Amino acid sequence: MAVRMQFLFSFLMVTLLGCAVRELPPSSPPLQDAVKVEESQSEDFTTFLGLKQPYPGDASNNYFLRSVVEKTSGQVAHQLYVANYYRSSAGWIVWSRANGEDAQSLEFVSIHRGVLSCGADSGCALEEDFGAVIPDTMLRASPGGFSVKFYAETGQELMIHLTSQQIQQQLKAIEDFQAASKK
Repeated sequence: MAVRMQFLFSFLMVTLLGCAVRELPPSSPPLQDAVKVEESQSEDFTTFLGLKQPYPGDASNNYFLRSVVEKTSGQVAHQLYVANYYRSSAGWIVWSRANGEDAQSLEFVSIHRGVLSCGADSGCALEEDFGAVIPDTMLRASPGGFSVKFYAETGQELMIHLTSQQIQQQLKAIEDFQAASKK
């Protein structure tokens, strides 16, 4: 139980800290063809940053799977991480909840909000990074892909589709890491 609590605490800390580099959105993100593995000898977990996908029709915004594997127990936790950049003179969108395809509520995580710039005529360039915790069982049961719908306090909705490639490459990277760790 203590190891599970420590893992959950560690995952929560990673989630809250964001763990992602804050950059201005690129005009077209570079293609990523493999899951990135971030391992530190001083940490009790290893992080897997999945294939980044742009929103359909909006290359400046992207999303990816982020997974954490606790080194001792092998427990796995996943998060759909969304980076949302937009201009607004009305203020924040404030993304606040998420549902799976079956309308099942998913744990929503607000990761970061920041002001990139402001102009007198154009409002502000804002960024909101947020996510939804995806249970390992749900991810493994959906190798063909699935969608998550995010809802904002402004009434906006955003549908994100995790592709078969994103899911399968993420799970394979984790399985390969776990197999190598047992040697």
